[in-house]
Amino acid sequence: MDPPLDDRGFVQAAEASRALAGKGLAAVYAGPLLRTMQTAQFVAHPARVRVTPWPDLIDLDHGRWTGLTTEEAAALDPDPYERFRRSPRQAQAPEGESMPDAEARVLRALRVLGDQHDGSAL
Repeated sequence: MDPPLDDRGFVQAAEASRALAGKGLAAVYAGPLLRTMQTAQFVAHPARVRVTPWPDLIDLDHGRWTGLTTEEAAALDPDPYERFRRSPRQAQAPEGESMPDAEARVLRALRVLGDQHDGSAL
């Protein structure tokens, strides 16, 4: 289970909500993790729209390092971890997703969502 938003996360979500107030949002989409759904709810509530989870908006897949602390990931895979730490765009976690692949996945999702709401504020 995801931890709740920390204080900084709540502040940032509230700031986003204020910035988007009155923009006529037609929909709000978020990655399926609890923390992203909670953050999106701050934006969706004033606009009176539902938050829709969208799987392709999920975080970078860290493969074998998912759920580990940085210390645990470094101990499990020292060389790959060091490469990732030094150059995250050129390296990836074992069994994980590369940053360029994650970016491409999210951009595809944004195009699909944009096409579904042509001319609407998302």
